[in-house]
Order: sequence, then C-alpha cells, then structure tokens
Amino acid sequence: MASSSSSSSTSASPVEEPEDSFGALPEPILLLILSFLPTLHAVRTSILSTRWRTLWTSIGVLDLDEGADFIFFGTETRPTGAKRKRKRKGSFAEFVGKVLSFHHTPTLRKLRLHCCSQNCPLQDWVRTAVSRGVQTLDLRLPSHPNRNSSGQLPSLLFTSQSLVDLRLDLGGSALILPGTVALVALRRMRLCFVKFCDDHLTRALFSNSTALKRLVLLNCDYQMLGRLEISCSSLQELAIESLLKADGLGSCEVKIAAPHLTSFVYRASVAQAYVVERFLSVEYVKIQFQRFEAWEVLGQHSILKRASSFFCSLSSARNLDICPVCVKALRFRRTNDWLYPIPFRNLNVLRTAVKDLDYSAIRVVLWLFVLNPHLRALIVEVGDLSVLPSSAGKEDFFKFLGACFKHRCGVVEKVEIRCGGSNFRSREAVRYTTETVLELVKVLLGSQPRLKKLILSNKLFCDSYSSNIRDVVMEKVLSFPKRTRELAVAFIY
Repeated sequence: MASSSSSSSTSASPVEEPEDSFGALPEPILLLILSFLPTLHAVRTSILSTRWRTLWTSIGVLDLDEGADFIFFGTETRPTGAKRKRKRKGSFAEFVGKVLSFHHTPTLRKLRLHCCSQNCPLQDWVRTAVSRGVQTLDLRLPSHPNRNSSGQLPSLLFTSQSLVDLRLDLGGSALILPGTVALVALRRMRLCFVKFCDDHLTRALFSNSTALKRLVLLNCDYQMLGRLEISCSSLQELAIESLLKADGLGSCEVKIAAPHLTSFVYRASVAQAYVVERFLSVEYVKIQFQRFEAWEVLGQHSILKRASSFFCSLSSARNLDICPVCVKALRFRRTNDWLYPIPFRNLNVLRTAVKDLDYSAIRVVLWLFVLNPHLRALIVEVGDLSVLPSSAGKEDFFKFLGACFKHRCGVVEKVEIRCGGSNFRSREAVRYTTETVLELVKVLLGSQPRLKKLILSNKLFCDSYSSNIRDVVMEKVLSFPKRTRELAVAFIY
C-alpha cells in the first residue's frame, strides 16, 4: 500500500516545463542577435511573449529591403492581382513608417534601406535616420525610367555629424548636391549608379569629407562633368570602376590629389586627360582600361598617349596589376624619345595581362622584371591564343631574353603563366606558344636561385584536335639547368 500511495503521489505532481534558456539571455545579447536579422523578421519576434513584444524597438540596426522581404507582393497572377499588387507595394512604405515611429533607440547605428517602388517618402525616412545619429546608411533607389531624374535626398544628409559609412545606389539618377557639404565624420563612401552633374559640387563632396579613408565609385555616369576632381588628404583607398559602355570619362579630365593613398583601382575607360599627384605611399595599383568608348574614333596613338601619362604617379607601387592596354602604353612610352621610361623599381608583385604571346608584349613584361630587383612574384595572363602572332622579331627577342638575365640574379619566388582565352587553337599556335614559354622558363630557372613555384596553365600546350603535351613539357622543364634547390612545378586548368 505504501508503495502504491507513493507512486500515486508521484504521478500527481505537476510536470516541470523545460527552461527557456534562449529567452533567459540578458537583453543586450538578445538585441545583438536581433540586429543580425532583417527587420521584418525581428518584428515578428514580438508575438513570442510579453518580453519580446517591444524588444525589437531597441535594436540599433534596421534592415529594410523591399526586394528581399516583400518581393512576393508582386507575384499575384489572378484577375485581382493588379489591385493586390498596388496595395501590397504600398504596404512596404507603411511598414517602414511604422518601424521608424515605434523604434525608440536614441542612436541608430545602421540603416539599410533598399526600395523597389518609385513613390516612397524617402526624404522623411532619411531625415529621421539622420536626426537619430545614424552612423551607417546603405540606401538603394530603383532605376528611374527618366535618366534625367534626380535622386531625392535631403540636404540634411550631407551635413551629418555622425555618418561614418555612406553607401548610395541611385539607379542611374542624378545626384543633386546642396551648396554646403560637410561630412566631417565620414570614413567610407560608396557611390553606385550615380550621375554626377556639377564639377564644383562633386569636388566639394570629396574634399569636404575630411576624414574619408575609402572611396568607391562604381558604374557612375560622368557625362555632364568636365572634370572629375578627387582631392582628399586623408584618403587611403580609391576605386573607380565602370562597366558602362558610355561612362563619360572619355571626354572628362580626371584629377586626383591624395598624398596618403595606399590602394588604387582604376577599371574604366581611358579619360581625356589625367592630372594626378604622385602617390608616394601607394602599395597596390590595379589598372584595367575598358575599351568601350570611341577607341577607333580617337585612334590608338591618342589612347596610348593618354594612358601612358597616367603612369608617372604610380611608380612607387609595390603590387602592380595591369591590362593589355597598359602593356601597349608602356611600350608606346618607351619607344618614343620624347617620353621617359617609367621607373618602376619598388615592385614586389607584378601581375600583367597580354592579349597574346606577342614578342613585343613579352619584352615589356621582361623590361619591368629587370627594372625591379626586389620582385618576388610574376603572374602573366594570356588573353587569346587562338591567333598565331607574327614571328617577326623572334631572333631579336631571344637575344634580348638572354641579355636580360645575364647579370640578373633576383629574388623571384613564384612565376605563373595563365591562359584565359579561347580553347580553339591550331597546332602551329601550340608549337609557337610551347617554344616561347619553354625558352622563357629555361632562362628563369637558370637565373633565379630562389624560385620555388612554377605554375603553368594546361591550355598553353593543348590544341583543339589532340590531347595536351603536358608530360612532354614537364620533362623538358625538369631537364633544364636550374639554380634553385627546391622547385615545385604545377599545371592548372
């Protein structure tokens, strides 16, 4: 009986609910977790319990993306779809308005706002964010059918004392700047699909950002500018990149004054002129000239003259990445008596692309190689091997090759020759490529005592009708006399 009553009392006792260990976390930890969620999902946590009901209103990060979180609003295909689409697209603006009204954090660390609708109270939203001391603003506007339209941004944004990181994507609309720009705390700026309209105000945007460290201009339109001037003494990283067929740089002068620049990327069409102060502290330079604008109209001589004038300020670079147009410009610069050769003498890494294995192009690469006794890595990417280059100058090239390395005992540790072009190649082209590459490798192995890695693309020795001759090439490479004790040879695809 005792045992029976004991078991009865045990079964009657209430079952303890498992402890909510996640909800027991301190509020700062929960706010940190919510800050990594899109705001739409953070708001949904308000239904979990009384404690969670208003927790999201205290997070310091708001992530509002109409395309990612509300894209399903425009997928209705039923007859009433048009009405629902209009209603649901308007609900995004309503949702953002309610979020900003309920959100009561005094300081807003980050606001990411990506809109897909044309009619949104964007100015009110940005004013609210600036008034709350927003530090990071990531703003994306939809593409406007009228390319002459302007991005409606309040002037208060450009005098913010708290903004540290600004990312603007105006979808091709014009950036209308106020008469006064003073972003004294801004350290990072990224402008994408922005149309610049005024030389003076554009210059003020950069020069009055006195703490700016990093500037990225991506796919911007400069057709209404006569001069793109970037003058900022604090700037350390600068990237001008454009894949637009008509970015306007061909008729625009580019002027850059950034004495403390350490990283510079230019991937756009050749500008009308360059006025660039010498970058004494630059470490990394990448130049990729795009051939979109009036290459044939202006003529190759004019284009190469413009490009070659750009290199004078880059001579202090340690890591250099250049395109085939740059190689032609360097050759153009060297073969003209009225131009002085470029004194690249501080390179540690040289990465260059050539259109094909033309003897004149390789001579330029080797010329840079000889000028830099501290070069440790050489990477050459061949763009097109489907066309057999002219054999003119072959004998002179091999003489030049031997003379280059006769008294050259460098510190090169890695040499890589890649192929990024077409797979269709003739046997004559393969024979030419194999002979040229093997002669170059032979001279390198005989002159570089610290060479440790030799990487060759498998496409260099493969035609369109038969298998590659990698094994044969490997045997020849290993049979060459070499000064290095440890050498790893690899073939990549």
